[in-house]
Amino acid sequence: MSTILNALYASGGPSENGTFRNIILVRDGDIISHFDIYKFLISGDSDDNMYLEDQDVIIVNPYKERVVVKGAAKRPGIYELKSDETFLDLSKYFGGFTSNAYKDRLTIERNTGTQREVKEIDLTKSNLVALQDGDKISIGEIIDRYQNRVTISGAVYRSGHYELKEGTKLSDIFAKSLGVTDDAFLGRAIINRKVDGYQTKVVAFSVADVLSDKYDLELLREDEIYVFSKSELYDRQNIMISGAINDPKTISYTQGLTIKDVILISGGVKFGADLSSVIVSRQIVDDEFSTLSEQIEVPIDNLQVDEGSEFVLEPNDRITVPYLKGFEKLKGVKISGQVAFPGDYTITDKNQRVSDLLEMSGGLSPYAYTEGATLIRKLSSEEDQVQKDLLIDIAKRDSVVQVGNRDQVFRIGLQLDKILKDSGKGSKFDIILETGDELNIPSLKQTVEVQGEVLAPALISFDNSKSLKDYINGSGGFTSTAKKNKVYVIYPNGEVKATKHFLFFRNYPKIAPGSVILIPPKPISTGKGISVQEVIGITTGLGTIGLLIDRFSN
Repeated sequence: MSTILNALYASGGPSENGTFRNIILVRDGDIISHFDIYKFLISGDSDDNMYLEDQDVIIVNPYKERVVVKGAAKRPGIYELKSDETFLDLSKYFGGFTSNAYKDRLTIERNTGTQREVKEIDLTKSNLVALQDGDKISIGEIIDRYQNRVTISGAVYRSGHYELKEGTKLSDIFAKSLGVTDDAFLGRAIINRKVDGYQTKVVAFSVADVLSDKYDLELLREDEIYVFSKSELYDRQNIMISGAINDPKTISYTQGLTIKDVILISGGVKFGADLSSVIVSRQIVDDEFSTLSEQIEVPIDNLQVDEGSEFVLEPNDRITVPYLKGFEKLKGVKISGQVAFPGDYTITDKNQRVSDLLEMSGGLSPYAYTEGATLIRKLSSEEDQVQKDLLIDIAKRDSVVQVGNRDQVFRIGLQLDKILKDSGKGSKFDIILETGDELNIPSLKQTVEVQGEVLAPALISFDNSKSLKDYINGSGGFTSTAKKNKVYVIYPNGEVKATKHFLFFRNYPKIAPGSVILIPPKPISTGKGISVQEVIGITTGLGTIGLLIDRFSN
């Protein structure tokens, strides 16, 4: 049941130079079919697509003539033609022209044997236009240009393109666009008009005169009419409100707007707002250049309507609703861990400290580990945020600087033993509390954790007689990639200490219960040799050693 087409499909089809138009089927030495794939694809004619028999031979010869179709054709591409076919036949293969095709003149680029030439195709005689191998047919597109269009935009109800008929005037287009909007500027509008096909000139006219039939103008092709609106001609005016307001914002100015209106639009005032001294900053013009604005204090008793005595705002006024004198939000702090009464507390004094919070919570429990006391703090004040933003800006300019995000939580190590002494209260160790602070008093730790580049990271029982190296040896010792000269100890209160160096001697930090020993890896070599800083460090160290040897020898 296989056909010629099945065999062609199984063999991968004609090659790049194979014919699609004359596939020959030979049976017992006789040609019994000339199969045309185009005929099958275009019209579905399968008469020549014969069934195959044993020992049949299918011959795919090289193509004879090909032409290229490009441009505004539905199926641009390369097509194979028979010797008796014309452009009319070719048009069936490429599917005809697209809607924007320019059909008045098609061009053919043709090889003449020694050079190339251009010929034109008359579509009225396309059935007579013979094509040759190598022809390139270009189908152009119509010009993107309107022969009878005018445009109106701006402050009109129906902006867009309109048909230009003979004798069409401005008044006709205004009528078609349903007139101008309420905020249209009637004093002046413009027409952008092309001159000599490429230059543009502006024709100005009065909209009011056109609407009152005092003036009219006949339009030309591609005229563009623009009607201005009042809002775009004048500076946008607004009112800004800030301070003790639920939703500080900027709103558009409206004639007759009062302070009470703006306060209500902004969601009302916050608790602690002082309406008796609302400040209005108003811009003034000073011909002596010394004053930019004036401040007007406006007392407000209530937000109800009070006709005749309400303060009416002017464009660009700035309203500030202050807080009551001495008002400050309650400061909430928290204490957790080994204290008598852990929980949330409110501090009553701006100078209250860690010692005061300990007293409010009933003091330490018998299991408190004072050396691990930590104060957890988030950035809260505007000054802290400004400083953090500045650090982030610096980090962007210098990729070496690493800065966390502005919502980062910080752990402050406390020396609680010194705070609990009689002389410690109110001292530099007794930190003043801020809103959101959390004081954590852990229980007594009895282990030391070893992490990083050791053979077996472990949790080891604390022994006051053991040194840092003893704990590292207890974890299997350093790995081959360990950076031995930079060992860090993180204490329970968040404090971090590193190994110190003097010549060939290393001074390791002391270990406290609950500490974490961290051994970092060596930096990965980049293959670029040692850095300038390393060279300076090595040179300085060698110079110091030489100086010491010289002194000892003398």
